[in-house]
Order: sequence, then C-alpha cells, then structure tokens
Amino acid sequence: MEDPGRFRAEALWKEWFPRVTVYVRSSFPVMGAEAEDIAQETFLRLVGKVREVGPNPAALLYRIARNLCIDTLRKKRTVPFGEEAAQVPDTAEGPEASAMSRESGDEARAAMEALPPGDRELCFLRYFEELSVRDIARLVGKSEGTVKFGLFRARGKIRKALEDRNEEERRRRIPTG
Repeated sequence: MEDPGRFRAEALWKEWFPRVTVYVRSSFPVMGAEAEDIAQETFLRLVGKVREVGPNPAALLYRIARNLCIDTLRKKRTVPFGEEAAQVPDTAEGPEASAMSRESGDEARAAMEALPPGDRELCFLRYFEELSVRDIARLVGKSEGTVKFGLFRARGKIRKALEDRNEEERRRRIPTG
C-alpha cells in the first residue's frame, strides 16, 4: 500500500518549492543555487512533520526557510541582495505603456530593496505571498500590531522614495532659466 504522507509531501513540493525559493531569494541576501539549497533543506526538515501540516502550510514552510537563512547568514555575514525580489507583473498594453510599466516596477523594486531587511521581508510576505498579518506575526515571532506597524512604516518609506523619484524627474523636465 502506498504511503499517503509521501503523496502529501510530493504535492507540497510541487506547489510550494518555487514559492519558498522566491521567498528566500527576495527576503534574504542569499543568491543563486544557495537559495534553492535552502528551499530543498526546508522540505527535508518538513518531511518528518508532513502529517502535521494543515491546509495552509505557508507559515510553517516560511518559518523553516527563514530560520535556515538566518543560520546561513550567521555563517557568511554580508552578501548583496538578490534581484529576484518584487517581480511586478506586466499588464500594460503597447510598447510605450509596457516600458512605463516596467520602469515603474523597477522603481518600486528598487524602493523595496532599499528597505531594511525586516521591512523588506514583511512586504514580501504580505504583498507577494499574500499571507495574513496573523500568519506573518507567527512566522517572524512578533505581535500582529508590530507587523501592522512595520507594514505601515514600510509602505510609507516606499511611497516617499517613489515620490522623491517623481519629483526629481519632474525637476529635470522643467527648463531652467
């Protein structure tokens, strides 16, 4: 007889491995194959707990991946932040609109990358992985109020960075003298 836990583990792998890999790449300064190694290790650690995984395994998977990343960073210390963060979907029509959309996405990505690592992680989990504030709070070990305030602060920093960039562009276009 086939082991139902094996089928559950394979289903989790197929659905969540790409998402965990993107999470690792975008939330922590771990790049390339190392991000995939951490994602694989995440699932290896999950194998013994596969029957305990509820209908929404996100919090458990991201918690394991986060802890592995922290351990890796402690061993390495500083590495530059990866470019896989904040993939903005292109829904624009036409080449000009497409270019403008891509430029806006690049600006938003740059603003997000400039955030401190904790704020960047909160934004990724909330807006790209669409986790609830409650799940994020459990994952990062903070209260829901602290997570809400962190997201509020991060949105403000991103908004300010984009406004500053737009103001700078506007000044360049206005002829002087």
